[in-house]
Amino acid sequence: MICPKCGEKFDYYESCCPWCGAPKPVEERNPAGDVSPSEEKEEDCVTFESPRKFGSAIFTSLCYIGALFMAILGAIIFFAAEGKFSLVGLFFFFGAISIIVDVFYSGNSVCEIKWYKDKFVICTRSDEFTFTFDNDELYKIENDAFGGKIFVFRKNKQCFYVNEHIFPEVVEAMKKVYGISDE
Repeated sequence: MICPKCGEKFDYYESCCPWCGAPKPVEERNPAGDVSPSEEKEEDCVTFESPRKFGSAIFTSLCYIGALFMAILGAIIFFAAEGKFSLVGLFFFFGAISIIVDVFYSGNSVCEIKWYKDKFVICTRSDEFTFTFDNDELYKIENDAFGGKIFVFRKNKQCFYVNEHIFPEVVEAMKKVYGISDE
């Protein structure tokens, strides 16, 4: 939910904005007393975007082409050069491998999370996956090296990591929904 006073995002289930203290906006109702469908869709969904920027398909293709070029150049330098320059070739070669691995695994990175009252949707660069608040869909909870929580969800043999340092509001809401304490 977005605060009408300060414009900051906050949890839908909180009664007021944690930054400025403004009360949660009251849902406007039509004369029949029901929430209109357009307002219901906007009000029910809060979108949290990752501060990390993920490249498009063109950027991904350029990364693969650049990494392939680096690997070939590294192999040529390693086998053609003698002495100190062979280490430079290895540096290029392993740098290319690390770029390829990084681009491959960033394909399943969580770009945004859409939070609803009874479910949430994890969006990657290529697809969206819907999860309900049932405990059986939470795969596991991990702690990262900096003491933050990581919620791991699994669907269609793919794992999705919701990190507290990237999505702090979502992790706080997940702690409440799944009954996890801050130990």
